[in-house]
Amino acid sequence: MYAFRRRNPDITLRAPESTSYARATGFNKPAIDKFYTLLECIIQKHGLNGSRIFNCDESGKRKRCSNKIQVIAKTGKRQVGSMTSADRGKNVTVIGTVSACGVYVPPCFVFPRKRPNLLLMDNAPESSKGFFNESGWMTGEVFKDYLNHFIEFVKPSTATPVLLILDGHALHTKNLSVIDLASSNGVIMLSLPPHTTHRLQPLDVGFFKPLQTTTDILSVG
Repeated sequence: MYAFRRRNPDITLRAPESTSYARATGFNKPAIDKFYTLLECIIQKHGLNGSRIFNCDESGKRKRCSNKIQVIAKTGKRQVGSMTSADRGKNVTVIGTVSACGVYVPPCFVFPRKRPNLLLMDNAPESSKGFFNESGWMTGEVFKDYLNHFIEFVKPSTATPVLLILDGHALHTKNLSVIDLASSNGVIMLSLPPHTTHRLQPLDVGFFKPLQTTTDILSVG
């Protein structure tokens, strides 16, 4: 093995990225070609430019305390404890949106609470929105609230429509109230092919993945 690597200096050992069978088979040329053909038709039909093409994505982040913290304790003491939050392990969802020109729509947050608590929005980006439900995950009602936030910020119309590229989750593509709201306000929704967001979703590849890596490093440090 060592001799083989010396003879082939252009190869190296890498840790492979975990990829499901569905993603490995879903990311194929016919599916990608079909998506880009449809994307090109929409852009040409409505005369869209980068300022009117948006991508949205959501990511869940579990609140947790690092177990790497060390404290001073008496030598020989068998149990050393620390106080932790009652909310430890609960999920908070972040919804990000950006245009092809790099203009960011203020993000939305979904907090795991039955009742609203605006204190959770302290130090949040200006004009961002906070939503609340028991799970902290995206729901059909929350996505409709997000779409209203998007429309309020971007101000599309049937005369000057915008394109919103998102994943094909049923909350987005099979929610009639969301589809009606988008259609009446000039928002054209285009879903990515199934099992391809790890390669085609701009926010997933360029924002949420680096953010996850950075926060994991900070939590360990």
